[in-house]
Amino acid sequence: MNTLEKIVSFAVSSVLIVYAGYYLYQGVFQKDAGQKNKERAHEMCETLKQKGLAFMKNQECQK
Repeated sequence: MNTLEKIVSFAVSSVLIVYAGYYLYQGVFQKDAGQKNKERAHEMCETLKQKGLAFMKNQECQK
């Protein structure tokens, strides 16, 4: 391999690794974050209901 081939090979593999990492980040961590946000919203609704303040028309509170 000459120097140009090494540079191109490294660049292509780097892009693929970064893309794969980003895809995994989107798939795994964003889903977990979404689930945690739903749980947090549900906890807030429960707290509001206990205090008698759940009069708002929030769909999360209705579920």
